[in-house]
Amino acid sequence: MDSHALVDQWVEAFRNNDLDSLAEILHPDFVEIYPQSGELIRGFETFAAIVSAYPGLPEGEVIGTSGGEEATTNVIPSPLPFGLPTIQVSEAGHTFTVEAFMHYPNGEKFFGVWIGELKDGKVFKLTTYFAQAFEAPAWRAPYVERIPQPQI
Repeated sequence: MDSHALVDQWVEAFRNNDLDSLAEILHPDFVEIYPQSGELIRGFETFAAIVSAYPGLPEGEVIGTSGGEEATTNVIPSPLPFGLPTIQVSEAGHTFTVEAFMHYPNGEKFFGVWIGELKDGKVFKLTTYFAQAFEAPAWRAPYVERIPQPQI
């Protein structure tokens, strides 16, 4: 399977919280890193346990994806039961990025970015960042253009 098809398959499985498909897509030596909290998730079983125990999975949308040279970008709008209503995915060669906007059941809204690496035709490594949505400060208004934020 080419890298583009693999990334598309990962996005669909992730969006649909399809752990059976993710078990097939993730590399046997899969790791996910959360740099902001200093956590390393090692292996599919640990990943699946976290997803299964998660208190209040978000709804969301993927708003973008990207990659290096000869990158392709695919925007996938749709409401999801797990985390990502709008997904933007970009990929090139053995790397890809996914940007998403997530709305948690407690009302919190976060942007998420996944930087992925492929190995042996599987998703090998994810580095995941979460950033809370916030209002732009008024003092910057003269210097910036306003763009629409995702709404859930």
